[in-house]
Amino acid sequence: LADKVLDEPIRFQIVASEAEQYFSIGLLEESRRAFQKLLKAKKPSPSLYMQNSSVLRLAEIALLEGRADDALKQIEPLLKDTNPYLLQEALFLQARCQLTKRQWTVLNTTLHRLLELYPAYAEDLAVNLLRGVAALEQNHPDEALLFVKKYPDQPAALYYQGVCYIQKKEISSALPMYQQILQKNSHSEWVDRMRLALGE
Repeated sequence: LADKVLDEPIRFQIVASEAEQYFSIGLLEESRRAFQKLLKAKKPSPSLYMQNSSVLRLAEIALLEGRADDALKQIEPLLKDTNPYLLQEALFLQARCQLTKRQWTVLNTTLHRLLELYPAYAEDLAVNLLRGVAALEQNHPDEALLFVKKYPDQPAALYYQGVCYIQKKEISSALPMYQQILQKNSHSEWVDRMRLALGE
């Protein structure tokens, strides 16, 4: 479709939408090619925001493919960006990379900066799941529970609550989490994950 549109700004929007759609359905290579097309466009170039958004998404693809160092390198310039939306996304992606690399000290520094600049993130599900997982990875299940108990209706949070109880050797407390996930969606990926965690 983009090739049939003559108006460049509209064409860039179509390519960006196409790239996001590929990303959302897990076609990472197709998504990468579309985002790279935006970054390589010269006359006229896509807006700076669109280019930087493409860099963010390419970095996220690198992280999902297990290349956290590449992702960190790609987002480094965005960590100084004055656009608050880009900076928020870049900081959160940086934190995800640091979680993957188990860099606890710098992860805490990144999260502190994110929450200091944008206090509303203190209640954000994705941020608190990340904080909970980081605590679990460091064998601090009670600390992890502080973050994941905030979301009693979210299957991901219920799963991590269950993992906390399993880590604490309190299986009888983990089982109700499993039951709640089953009730919400018996075909959820979190059901399978909980089965594995419980050793079923």
